[in-house]
Amino acid sequence: MKTVKICHITLVVIFYACVVCVGTSCIFSFDGNYLHYLQHIESADGKYNYCLFRSETVFREPSYFVLKVEKEINLKKFNKLRKGTKREDWYWINDRQLLSNLEDSGLLIENPNIKVINSRYLVFSRGGYYFGLYDLKLDSAIVNVVNIFWEWERLPDEDNMLKKNLSRKELKREYEKWVKENLHERIEKHIAESPCSP
Repeated sequence: MKTVKICHITLVVIFYACVVCVGTSCIFSFDGNYLHYLQHIESADGKYNYCLFRSETVFREPSYFVLKVEKEINLKKFNKLRKGTKREDWYWINDRQLLSNLEDSGLLIENPNIKVINSRYLVFSRGGYYFGLYDLKLDSAIVNVVNIFWEWERLPDEDNMLKKNLSRKELKREYEKWVKENLHERIEKHIAESPCSP
């Protein structure tokens, strides 16, 4: 009986040691401490680059950041911009951030990109839909929903898709519908109804 108890305790200790090791390995090996350069567009005055970066959480959920970076910084040289490890890194990012978007469902993550429309609007899109809109003339974000699930959580229970026990397929359908109606079409409408001049 004593031997069985000792074996049980030993197994429990080994299990927790493995959990700690695996957890520590994940924390220090995942790429969440970096922003990976994806794309840039030169500003009209030639002084800046509008840059799209991607990061990942420990669960491999992508986050996207659109930054306005000084032209003299060679983007080809630093493909990884460190974030989150020092306070000054966050200050550096926040001072240059125009748009940000976290995707914690793994949906609509294909082909993330930015483009300038009508020489005035900087648009972030992924999965074939517009997700963010920045007015370069007003120097202001017009549409910048950081996390759609956070938006859903604020809704009454009857409208909250997260509380409806949907299948993955149903969730994807409702997610795309929400993105289309509340982000993509809203951005298209704003651009269509606004003056084109920068």
